Amino acid sequence: MNLFKSDTESELEESDEFEEDSEISEEDQMNFIRVKTPQEVVLEEFKESEKNFEGKLKEFQRRTNKDIIDIWETRNLKNQILVDINNEEYLPGVFDLINLEEDSILRKILSTFSYLTMEIKSLTRNIGTKFYDPLICWGDNGNLENNDENEGDCIIEISRMMNLFKNIYDLVKMLSPLTKNMLYQINAMLKKKTTLYDKVFKKMVFHHFFDMLGEALSVLVTLDVIVSENKNFVAYWNMYNRMFLKCRSNPEPYGATKKNIKYLERFCRRLTTKILTKQLFLEYNKDLATTIASELGKDGISKNKEFYEKYMEYLTVKVKNIEEELHIKENSHKPLLALLTNYALMRALFTKKEDKKLYKKIWSLQKICPLIVVYNNLTLNVGNFLTVVCPLKKKPTLDPKSVGNFLNDTLVRFDNNFLAFVNTQFMRVVTWIIEVNGRLFSVLEDGDRLDVVVENRAHIIVKGINMAYEIKRTLKQLLFLHQAFGKNLEQNILNGILQCIEMLKSMEETIQRKSTRLSNYTFVMQKVFVNKIIRKLQDSQTLLRRAKQDPATACMLAAIKMALRILRGGFGTARETIFLHCMDFLAHSSKSVFKKEDLKEIDSMVIMARKIRDWKYLMGKSTRCTFLYWVRSLVPTIFKHIFKKFHRFKRIRYVCQALHDPIKMLRNVQHLESPNVAIDNYKKYITKSFNEVIVQNLCSMIEKDLRIQIHGILVPKLKQQNPLDEAVYDYMNFLSIDDIILFENRINLKSRVSQYLSEKFYEMTALTPLDWKTYEHIRVLAKQTYGLDILETHLPSKTTDQNVDILQLVRNIHKFCCTYHYNLHTQAFIERTGETKQIKTIGIGQMLNSLRTHGFGFLNSAVNTIYKYMIKLMSMTSEFLYDEYISSPLLIEAKEYKRSQSTKYSFQKAQQMCKTMKALGQVEGMPYLDKFREVITMIGNALGYVRLIRTASIKDSSTMISFIPKNLEEPKFAHYCEEMGIDGDLKKAAEMFDESINILFKQESEAKDYLRELVKGLDGVFVGDENKHMRQFYILVPALTINFVESLRRAKEKVIKKRQVGAYISDDGFAVGLAYILRVLHQNKKFGSLNWFESIEQNLQDEKDNIQKARQQLTEEVNVEREINLKKIKVSGEEYTLLYYSFNAAQIFFKEMEEE
Repeated sequence: MNLFKSDTESELEESDEFEEDSEISEEDQMNFIRVKTPQEVVLEEFKESEKNFEGKLKEFQRRTNKDIIDIWETRNLKNQILVDINNEEYLPGVFDLINLEEDSILRKILSTFSYLTMEIKSLTRNIGTKFYDPLICWGDNGNLENNDENEGDCIIEISRMMNLFKNIYDLVKMLSPLTKNMLYQINAMLKKKTTLYDKVFKKMVFHHFFDMLGEALSVLVTLDVIVSENKNFVAYWNMYNRMFLKCRSNPEPYGATKKNIKYLERFCRRLTTKILTKQLFLEYNKDLATTIASELGKDGISKNKEFYEKYMEYLTVKVKNIEEELHIKENSHKPLLALLTNYALMRALFTKKEDKKLYKKIWSLQKICPLIVVYNNLTLNVGNFLTVVCPLKKKPTLDPKSVGNFLNDTLVRFDNNFLAFVNTQFMRVVTWIIEVNGRLFSVLEDGDRLDVVVENRAHIIVKGINMAYEIKRTLKQLLFLHQAFGKNLEQNILNGILQCIEMLKSMEETIQRKSTRLSNYTFVMQKVFVNKIIRKLQDSQTLLRRAKQDPATACMLAAIKMALRILRGGFGTARETIFLHCMDFLAHSSKSVFKKEDLKEIDSMVIMARKIRDWKYLMGKSTRCTFLYWVRSLVPTIFKHIFKKFHRFKRIRYVCQALHDPIKMLRNVQHLESPNVAIDNYKKYITKSFNEVIVQNLCSMIEKDLRIQIHGILVPKLKQQNPLDEAVYDYMNFLSIDDIILFENRINLKSRVSQYLSEKFYEMTALTPLDWKTYEHIRVLAKQTYGLDILETHLPSKTTDQNVDILQLVRNIHKFCCTYHYNLHTQAFIERTGETKQIKTIGIGQMLNSLRTHGFGFLNSAVNTIYKYMIKLMSMTSEFLYDEYISSPLLIEAKEYKRSQSTKYSFQKAQQMCKTMKALGQVEGMPYLDKFREVITMIGNALGYVRLIRTASIKDSSTMISFIPKNLEEPKFAHYCEEMGIDGDLKKAAEMFDESINILFKQESEAKDYLRELVKGLDGVFVGDENKHMRQFYILVPALTINFVESLRRAKEKVIKKRQVGAYISDDGFAVGLAYILRVLHQNKKFGSLNWFESIEQNLQDEKDNIQKARQQLTEEVNVEREINLKKIKVSGEEYTLLYYSFNAAQIFFKEMEEE
């Protein structure tokens, strides 16, 4: 597919498999991803903003509290939330700024050039966050430890990215005619046959125009680098293409039609074979040259000698300028990439012309800049680019000869010179910070010129931006070179890296503190440089008016007039673009209006004005440490290094600030369900590393130090620590630091250590109570030495009765119902045994004490929470019975039982039903029937918990009311006070006493039966026609009881074993749950018609009789086996009897309501 051909022409070249549907236009076919209207986009953005408003408020509160503000030390700034600067003019376009009535030629050229360059800027604006970030992070979920995904997840991730791929496809399609139009414009101007060529265009330069052309082509190079660096592209697309084989033949299950599948497959084929191929830029240049040659024919660009000379002139000048900028450490990576793309385009247009000198010059630029930082973690080497994209037919002698050896030598040179570089930059940064704090807003003295002072302030800001870019660029090159060659970082190099991060974040912090005042001076600083340019132009205008008038002179005068008018209105992006095109006219080599020094001075002032205009963006970009995300495996090593260098531990806060920078990039992730998935995984990894390396090590070392000091005193003849032989650390360097802000968490190391030591000493005292004095000594020593507030470790000799918190149980009601077992008669919950040797019990006394702690007003809220939980469990019951594999056997069994007209449900049929249910499979490692039995038990446990709460509240009321005389039916103390004329506090006390007595009597006589309320809440809800599947629940009860008894017997057998995990002796929650469900479903009578427990008794008696009959006829050994079977039958009979009693007792709870 040729990108410069129409889509219809491209598709005619495709195979018959993708034959075009003539009834549907190409535009409709490619719009299988529906383009949203502006109204829909705005409405969705508004809905999303409204949806997340509460979350944003909480985040705002979290980010604007005192501790977080203290990072930037902005306590003196009142009511500051955000300071933003925008110098752009909101105009319809560049045509509102270009208004030349005298010179139509200049107006046409400026309008065309400015429109095309502004269109490129519009397309590439925010391209990093829109396209590059999602593509770079594709396949990465932020989890460094486990990033493996199955094929289904990969296909889903590609599906989420299809809209992005469609936008990238559209972007490349829009760049195609745009770049071709730019070349056509210059080609039309640079022809000898044209009238104005010799007079005007011959000596003009097109530097800014070619710069923007190179910037547009740089987008394609960046896409190629992303595809080649991200290994997930090939693997994921292979999986996605395999999906078409499945859905092409049967698209209906995928919610698609054959036409949609065909359009999607065609689009994916175009995308993978043309856009995401690692050779997009190379193929793009070839297609562009071929298209221009076919469209222009004899007038093609390849035959335009003047165009070639002008292009070579631009490239030669650009190479020289970039070399100078790289020598003075300017941030020229983006211009260098534009130079490479322009050179490759020139070679594609003029294939027969090879300038070896220019090739060598560009090749040698890698000695100054070994790696071009294209974007984020993407790097490019000049030599590799030239070798792959535009090699010479005859390879000349190049310096360096081998790119691989050169990069290896560069890495060694970087390692050797890095510490010297860091030390130099450290002195420069310290000097710059002093200048910002001292000279940036110093008071003007007598004799100071305002413009000179403002200019000096601007130079301070730009100096900081340049230094930050230099530090960051060198740091990224060093890290990525080490990563590429797999070479480990030495300790001294790692220390230099940390110092660079510290310098970058300290510069950001310094400028952030001055941002409010600096925002007020931005326009003034920018205006100083603009006025200098205006004075230069006015001098040149005077000279031109005195010169001989010709078309070239007239054009230059018009350009100066336009430039002056543009500069007097500001220096936004649109005005800067028009001004730079005017300067291309004014750099006329045949006129001596501007000297080279003047042009360089104007260029430097333009750069200064631009950097001052965008200082906030540039300073943020130059100090942002997003690259740490791609080397996050070094984070634990970095923390270890910081921990060892305890005397400089305060740099940890700068590292934490730097680790927060990748969050902005991760917010642009599109392949995951939500960007928060990657953000949360990244935060968890960093937080885990911080806790393990910093917090845990610090706690352990302080504990060790305290123990050594105490044991040196308490233990006689213990060898003392020699500070000359062993290093002694001053841990106050760690504990005296302010709170560390790690993402949204505020970490106080002193409180963390205090909490750790408190828990540790308490646990040790609980294990060995006799050592409590030793730990008390350690506690006092920790307070005196480190200022740590550790809780007292001495435990009382007696225990309190309250060991449970009702609030905590309600919050974790699902865990409580799973891990505790209910005893109906003692009203106690016993924890299921685990790995530990201790189990917890909860009775009426513990619940009463907990209720007194929280107040009895909590009861209604607790019951409401349990009611919601009961609804969830009943829904799970309904889902289980709705399954056809379960409901069908139950329906058949119910019909057979009715047809048999039997008075008892057979025990053998119940056993067969058990086997049928177990054969259905497993869920969460257990059979379906066992899982359903656990759900019923959880329902019973929840009801038992409600009963325990009610009993505790009644006990409290009866206990307190026992102190009130029984003949005091209605208290009238307030009435007596009125009769006696008593007023004031005594009367209020009497009223409160009367009210308290009334409440106590009311609580005792009208205590709420919460079980009744729970039955009323769900009574009849699951009985209607929509719940027909639950009408056969009663027929499943026999199988459930058999399963319950078997499970209970296994649990009791574990009690006498050595490993008692999962043992318990009572589980009456099952009986209560059965009684509740039968009552709610109105199936008590149906279950009673089964006479199930009588059938159990008869079956057990039959088994006993059979064993007794066979005992006399068998040998002694077989008789022993029969005795064992008799014991088993006896145990089973006891369990069934206990279940029967518990079930009947549970039915009493709901029997009264049934009678009513």
